[in-house]
Amino acid sequence: MLCLQSINSGRSQDKTGGGVGAIAQADDSLDLRGDVPNPRRVDAPELRKLPRAETRTTDPHDPGKEIVYSGTPLVEVLKAGGLLIDPGMAGIRETVRMTVLVEASDGYRAAFSLAELDPELTDRVVLLADAKDGQPLPPREGPFRIIVPGEKPPARWVRQVKAVTVRKN
Repeated sequence: MLCLQSINSGRSQDKTGGGVGAIAQADDSLDLRGDVPNPRRVDAPELRKLPRAETRTTDPHDPGKEIVYSGTPLVEVLKAGGLLIDPGMAGIRETVRMTVLVEASDGYRAAFSLAELDPELTDRVVLLADAKDGQPLPPREGPFRIIVPGEKPPARWVRQVKAVTVRKN
């Protein structure tokens, strides 16, 4: 069963990627919390030491333009918090029960099943991007942004990511 809950924070993301009432993130870090063995604040230098990936995607606001985002696969961020992903059947059963909530500085949130992030279960790489076309993300998008290739519309492309929370359900 899927349950959706509306979160009215008085702020929203506009279609240009800019924020309406957005609060700029104070530093280049995010909180990793919830049901991970090592919940903590993770900063940009630590994230850059994790495995890196790049994805080419069409600009959702300008279909004729291609954008190259680079950063860390979101699953690698979770592993940095001590989350173990077991490829065996018992591990897969655990994986499909877990959710990952990504939160922006303006209160916008998007949810993922851990199974959507696990490379044993999908070929799609959900990226915690810190660069766009070889440059750091602009302030209205960064310092971190979730990129979900192939999703239309880009409703879960959370900008100004400040927290990632893992929950066992």
